[in-house]
Amino acid sequence: MKRKLCNSINLRFICSVLTLLIFITQMSFGVSASSGTIYESESNNTVSTADTTYDDRDNYGAIISSSDVDWWKIEFKSEGIANFWLGDIPSGCDFDMQVYDYTGTKLLAESVRGSTPSELVKIHVRPGSKYYIKIYGFNGSHSVSYYSFRVKRYDLQDAKIFTFKYSGYNSRDENNDILKNLWGMGFGGQEYLNNTAIDAYNSFAKSSVFIVNGHGSKGKISFYTAAPTTKTSIFATKNSAMTSSDRAISEYTNSALSNVPLAIYTGCSSGVTSSTLGNMVDETLEKGCFCCIAWTEDIYTKDGNAWVKKFLEHCKNGQNLGNARQLTNDWVNDPKTKLIEKSSISSQYYGASRLWATVIG
Repeated sequence: MKRKLCNSINLRFICSVLTLLIFITQMSFGVSASSGTIYESESNNTVSTADTTYDDRDNYGAIISSSDVDWWKIEFKSEGIANFWLGDIPSGCDFDMQVYDYTGTKLLAESVRGSTPSELVKIHVRPGSKYYIKIYGFNGSHSVSYYSFRVKRYDLQDAKIFTFKYSGYNSRDENNDILKNLWGMGFGGQEYLNNTAIDAYNSFAKSSVFIVNGHGSKGKISFYTAAPTTKTSIFATKNSAMTSSDRAISEYTNSALSNVPLAIYTGCSSGVTSSTLGNMVDETLEKGCFCCIAWTEDIYTKDGNAWVKKFLEHCKNGQNLGNARQLTNDWVNDPKTKLIEKSSISSQYYGASRLWATVIG
């Protein structure tokens, strides 16, 4: 009986040692458990010793002490929006994640949600530049159990902003911030300066977000390529005032805009119905776009762009379309908000078939 007991104890001891060796081997040498799987390699506690990972790989690591920090690095082959996901955080632990630029010193984004099973960061990434990721335990939180970590890049969806600048008129205020918000939403935002109505019309159905910062009036939005004498327009419906350089939303086939979640016409009275030209918002929704915003009063271009910037900021932060609009109008009405004419900028004509939807690329 004693010999059998001793053998049993030895067997359990050997199994425990083997398990420990497997864990140490995985942690020390980055053994791949399967194709596309990477285990951290200690020591990876600094930027200079960061473990390399790749797009769409499963990664595993452990924060095994109160002083342990895991650094990872990744480089992308093409531009896009990348999700950095930290999951399977051990029960009772609070792990946080930060994403840094190629120097490992400039913080780009972070997720510090408290005691949750996962953290998520989404940023615009470019090819040829390294990104460093820091995973650590809040207030010394740690465990020998693995966390999961994954990075996945997605193609940018196409967003377009049409603007004008001529003879002292400029609709480009806030555009850099508008573009940043679009990138943060997962869209490859591009500005098109002094284009024609035909240029805008031909690209509308190919866009995910379509914004015109132009001159508006009842039933139309106008474009200026250089001066007032070179004005062309997109009308709500076909009419006798149109020239060969103009276009109308009604000319699109049914459902032509069904892949466009959001259109914004930032122009004076761009959302007002004309008895002869129709309504820009109604026609846009009729052709499949599921959210369209325009204005029912004269607005200053600077105010309109500030409104769009704040609206997209709320969309980027995960608010649905209805909430984003309401929160933006609340911001307009805040006494601390400085605008030229507050009463008119809150006068949107807003149409949407899916107010609950979020707009993310």
